[in-house]
Amino acid sequence: MSANRWDHRDVAFERYSNALMNPASFEERVANGVMALEALLLEERLELGYRLRFRAAKLLGFLGEGSIAVRDAISDAYGVRSAFAHGARLSSGQKSKFENRYGTPDGLVRVTLNFVRKAILISLLVTRTKKDLIRLIDDAFIERPAEDQLQQLLLPVSELV
Repeated sequence: MSANRWDHRDVAFERYSNALMNPASFEERVANGVMALEALLLEERLELGYRLRFRAAKLLGFLGEGSIAVRDAISDAYGVRSAFAHGARLSSGQKSKFENRYGTPDGLVRVTLNFVRKAILISLLVTRTKKDLIRLIDDAFIERPAEDQLQQLLLPVSELV
């Protein structure tokens, strides 16, 4: 696709590919994963980390992920992304905390990229616009019919992952 016709899915896939394939620092790989999720699940400019972790938790919960585990991992990943975006590197103690929490030095990268992979599949297979999907996710937090509708919408995707 030409550069002027790229949409949010192209941006997300490019960030995902960079995090997966390019030998970069831990911080850069996590940041690319989070930016991929941002491309798929955000349109706002305020409260980004909050909105991202809750939308991802709700959405990926329907695909078999533990919603609280998703929320917590996205919170960790978003913290790494923010540090990286502002020119900081994690201390060895901070990296050790993530290694203990996620099992390996790159465990947070692996977890984040698994979430991105699933979100990309949703974006490609669900026949709603980004704006409509985000609205449905947000509505699903407060209204049972919207939650049921989101679950039905994701059923074909859940069978693939």
